Amino acid sequence: MTKMNTEKRWQRVIIWGAAILGMDCLKVMKKAGIEVAYFVDQRPPRTGRFEDIPALQSQAFLADATFLSGVDAIIFAMWSDSRTMRESLRQMGFTGDFANYHQGMSQDGLFRQKKTLLPTKLLDMNFSPRDLALVDAIVERISIDRPLALYGATPINHYLLELSAALRNKVSCIIDPVASAPILGIPVASLQTLDAPHSVWLTAPAYLDNLDARHALRQYASCILNDWESLVANLPEDQRPEHAFIQQSGFHVYPLPIPPISFQADLDFLLLDLPARFLGMLPNGLGYVHNILKTTGCNFQTADLDMIFYHRYHSRRLLDGAEPLFAPDGRELPMDPWGVNTAEDFWYDEGYVEYFRPEIERTVAELIKANPKILGLSLHGTNRMIATEVIRRMREARPEMIIIVGGYDCNNPNTSPQVIDDYDYMVIFEAETSLPPLVEALLAGRRHFHIPGVVIKNKLSAALGTPFAPAQLQEDIDAQGFPTYEWADPILYRNHNGYQLIPIILSRGCRWSRCTFCGERFHWRRRDPMKVADEIEWFVERGGKTFHFNDSDLSGDPEAVRAVCEEILRRNIRDITMMGQLRVQKGYTPDYFKVLKEAGFGRLRYGIDAWAKNTLKLQKKGYTLDMIEEVLTYTNQAGIQVGMNLVIGIPGETEADIDETIANIIKNRDKFDLIENLNTLILTTASVYWTDPEKFGIVLHEDKNELERKHPVTIPSSLWHSTSPYIDQDVRRKRLERILDATADYEINIGGYAERRAKQLLKDASDHDQFNEKCDA
Repeated sequence: MTKMNTEKRWQRVIIWGAAILGMDCLKVMKKAGIEVAYFVDQRPPRTGRFEDIPALQSQAFLADATFLSGVDAIIFAMWSDSRTMRESLRQMGFTGDFANYHQGMSQDGLFRQKKTLLPTKLLDMNFSPRDLALVDAIVERISIDRPLALYGATPINHYLLELSAALRNKVSCIIDPVASAPILGIPVASLQTLDAPHSVWLTAPAYLDNLDARHALRQYASCILNDWESLVANLPEDQRPEHAFIQQSGFHVYPLPIPPISFQADLDFLLLDLPARFLGMLPNGLGYVHNILKTTGCNFQTADLDMIFYHRYHSRRLLDGAEPLFAPDGRELPMDPWGVNTAEDFWYDEGYVEYFRPEIERTVAELIKANPKILGLSLHGTNRMIATEVIRRMREARPEMIIIVGGYDCNNPNTSPQVIDDYDYMVIFEAETSLPPLVEALLAGRRHFHIPGVVIKNKLSAALGTPFAPAQLQEDIDAQGFPTYEWADPILYRNHNGYQLIPIILSRGCRWSRCTFCGERFHWRRRDPMKVADEIEWFVERGGKTFHFNDSDLSGDPEAVRAVCEEILRRNIRDITMMGQLRVQKGYTPDYFKVLKEAGFGRLRYGIDAWAKNTLKLQKKGYTLDMIEEVLTYTNQAGIQVGMNLVIGIPGETEADIDETIANIIKNRDKFDLIENLNTLILTTASVYWTDPEKFGIVLHEDKNELERKHPVTIPSSLWHSTSPYIDQDVRRKRLERILDATADYEINIGGYAERRAKQLLKDASDHDQFNEKCDA
């Protein structure tokens, strides 16, 4: 294996990535006494500097080779693949080192990146002399203190045995889940007959085949397991197969100890999460439900199949060199089906999802085998297709199994029951006060009852007309403790590139709860700031560095936010980055944001939503244009990156309002870093616009009840418009286009998700409707 030349230490480097990773990488460089000449980024700060170092726009950098003068290395501190950039730089004549920086990387780890082995590239599979030399060299060094077995009655084992007489002489048996006829005179024994300790060679070059073999053998602790990586590592330098080693074009986290798809037997309750959810963020909601189930005393298991599916996909892509991957219908799959720019399309497409058929079938088989009394499924938009199939298959194989659904999609008793066709019970909104009595009743054998917060979907309920009553929300949201994700090692909750975002909540609900377009107008409660600091400290002690406050209204109590930050500083918790969304409101001071910055807040987003006097009033935002400017100024001057949201096309909005919005964006462009979310109005069934559409001049093109039945989450934009003035989706798109033109003219950054959504809306008039219809399907 080759390593970077670290005898001559780098003197001058360029960091590609002017964001959180770049900031962390800069700290490593400063500690090592290495000069950072420039930052490079697709969207550098408009000031042209990042952390007081010149920041270049990536295209301008690649167009001028003089920037490379005297540079020893280029470090990619970014989450995306760097292959294209590397190729361009080599074409420009750059001969220095390339390195990848990832979250939490040490100085030594950065300097000593090495080539990695691709086992799938080891063998020619044509009885070549190179194959024979490699296998014989490995066989010569395999320990002979116990019998040698090969795993699997597979074509590759047949090939290896036919290739090497030395291997045939050394192998005592082949181990397979099912016994079969001998291969070249070598007996094939079933796993169940494996009694004496063996040295087992896992010959499958594909990583997942190797991983599944390890899972199958995990009960045989006395066996020594060998794989290609460990055996090749023991070869002398001159016998190592250099043709199978590659230099990674970007950092990835694999291999990881991916758990098997399996469930415990005799469970009262199995809590299951299915793909797809943004894997880099730990499943905070699932963690709270797990803690709620702990209070019931039932025998339960939490299983996150989303995490398992994710890592199996990327292990195959990155460890087997199988990129790109293809769906069964021949279409190329995206690099990351869980990505913000791909998830919405991927997980509603049956042809794409069919790629995961082996994992889905294994899930169904293991569920049938485990047969829990109650199966609980968390629903969150993009997992409904797989959830629907799992429920259907359980109805066929285990009709007695009780199905409970809940989660992000289950927050409205009027519309949420329609988001999925089949279930027995749906827990609406928060589960602290409704799930425990529901579990208790079901395990006691009761099937019909009236529990607040629970929708019952069965014939008896329909006949009796059981009324729904909302559950009383728990005021003490610290009562069950914060999630510690006990069902899995938190190291598994990382994207393939190492990105991990730890969700934290200081509060639930929204203290303001008056914005007309919003569907998150819930009763506000907050946690004890000291316990929030405890949670952050717990994760930091386990390697956590980046935290996202998931609150709808983080600044419902601004002094509580400050108290968390002051406690972080008092405990000397360092080198963390926090982010979240604040409301624009009175009472902020420059000192307030200075404390937030010192504690680790690196980015704040504001739900400005409306940036004209009239639209602020129409949206009932509760603040003024002057207050917006003041808060953006304070945040920016504290050195905190500033993002904001905008909503276009609300009822009553005029062209003059768009003119004013554009003028304010341009006027204040030096006070914020990017527009993170830029949407035309989405008519959600949880907003006051839907509750009383006539009041806001909204005209529905079909019967309201029928629309709600067919589209329980959002109403397609083609099926409604507003009056005074007339606004339909075409008007909204044109207004959006005006704003995008202005941001382009003044080089104002648009966030990746906002940019993609805007392009969709402008490209195809039906895209928005297609997305909403998928959400409701």
